[in-house]
Amino acid sequence: MKPNKVIGRLVSKYGSLIWTKYQIPSAHLGEGQIKAIILGADPTHIVDGRPIQMTSVFEIRDEKSPYWRGINRNLHCINGLTKSNVFVQNVCRNYFTKETSKNNKWLEIAREFWIPFLSEELNSRFSENIPILMTTEFILKAALIDSKIRMDAFSIYSECKSFPKEENLFNRELFAFYRHPNYSLIKWDVYRNFISTRLYMH
Repeated sequence: MKPNKVIGRLVSKYGSLIWTKYQIPSAHLGEGQIKAIILGADPTHIVDGRPIQMTSVFEIRDEKSPYWRGINRNLHCINGLTKSNVFVQNVCRNYFTKETSKNNKWLEIAREFWIPFLSEELNSRFSENIPILMTTEFILKAALIDSKIRMDAFSIYSECKSFPKEENLFNRELFAFYRHPNYSLIKWDVYRNFISTRLYMH
């Protein structure tokens, strides 16, 4: 299935929540051997009542991109990770007319429509041993097989918690790699070292 078919199904079910006036932002594929997959929620950033158009995920091609800046800082905290050896994509590739935190259908759409699509695509391109770094807690909530599990960001970072492939719909190890300034990896040296160590185990 092509992503536009997924979007067509979403428009049929969710109507005006789905914004279709822009092309899907392109993913980023590093030119080296891929060591990790970085996932965002979706490309939606509402300004003056409508989404801003992006040409690439997180506007990663723009060195001054405010969407990529915090993620890039985290990336530089992990030994051996750079833009050249990661794949970067959004879970939901379509734009919405509401930002993620205000979109009460986001988890449902991610879980039922996009994660199955993305999981299949990732499996066709990358070894199942390559882990996923999640830039927002919304992705974790959508991906866990047991949707009743709740794990707050502070507990994840302070307890050095990851989520094994058996527990999530991607069937890959998941790590919190949150964009929120409180969870910048510069402030979490033990958790940062935990991720670095786990990456080298894959």
